[in-house]
Amino acid sequence: MKVQNLLHFICFTIIFAVTPEICSQDKKEVLPSGALNGERYRVFISTDIGGGDDDDFQSLAHYFIYGDLFDTEGIISSPPKYGTVKDIFKVIDLYEADYPYLLRYSAKYPSPAYYRAISMEGAPVVPAEDIVHGIKNTDEKLSEGARWFIECAMRRDPQNRPLYVLLWGCATDLAYALSANPDIVKNIRVIYLAGSNELKDPISVRYIEKYHKDLWIVQNMYTYQGARLGGDQSGDLDNFTFMQSHVRGHGAMGDWISLLKGGMVKMGDTPTVLYLLKGTPEDPTKPGWGGKYVKREGYPNWYVDIKDPEYMLYEVKGWNSEWWGAKTISCWREEWLRDWQRRMDRIINAPEKKIE
Repeated sequence: MKVQNLLHFICFTIIFAVTPEICSQDKKEVLPSGALNGERYRVFISTDIGGGDDDDFQSLAHYFIYGDLFDTEGIISSPPKYGTVKDIFKVIDLYEADYPYLLRYSAKYPSPAYYRAISMEGAPVVPAEDIVHGIKNTDEKLSEGARWFIECAMRRDPQNRPLYVLLWGCATDLAYALSANPDIVKNIRVIYLAGSNELKDPISVRYIEKYHKDLWIVQNMYTYQGARLGGDQSGDLDNFTFMQSHVRGHGAMGDWISLLKGGMVKMGDTPTVLYLLKGTPEDPTKPGWGGKYVKREGYPNWYVDIKDPEYMLYEVKGWNSEWWGAKTISCWREEWLRDWQRRMDRIINAPEKKIE
């Protein structure tokens, strides 16, 4: 082994070993809010499913297992590569097979027909040029999915709840929608799984930075890696064993996603869902399953990764090696995985009493 690689391995191992201690202060705090604590959020998902990374299939199946807790208003395909609404339908078809078993636990699980009705095609490609001159609602660049996003964002909610927008791919449709109707900015909160998605569509992000500085957004560039790295990886909690023990054999969705990504927990976009499940979603600076963040200088509502070495995980592969803020997710690893395990068991176990 080369000396450089050996040093990287040692550093990686040491950081993993101290993860629980680094996050011990966060874990002493009570996570007061979130969907698992009784809050009900409006959600809109933009995903590069099918056209990008197979982990979007895993994340969408995971979301559907928790679908009874959310008011889901839209799911659209998005760049960087050409995923289509057919890829969303593929997961809905699997959900349909598991749906009767989930209904035994809650009548609030949306029907497969409902999910199909709100799933639409987004932008096929990222912008090739600056979009500062504005996009009209009739512009061909404004996808069916972006139009649906605008409609959902402008819809009056009786409880005046914001629309949480979970971006699992590029920010293309978000940028086009903001350009076509800037008024949506006051009604939405964006949880952006940036990472390599931002590198593949920097034009949209730069446009939002310059012309929509008041947008409420969590820009998760590195923190999300804490879903698969660090934390408690002992026993059945390691990525492969957990997926094969607690997801495989659990309905159509479980069997499908347990074959993806080498049979491992990748779940690259799931931190956006974890963010809403437990924590304080209205305040990104507070701890939660989906990580915690700091305010970006010069922006009133823009939050970014914590660039503190104590919260960083190191990995010698991929487009990046220093995953800033990742420990703010990995320290909750056992909690969120065990909760998902119980949720997957709904497919194979009948409840003693139906949960409404």
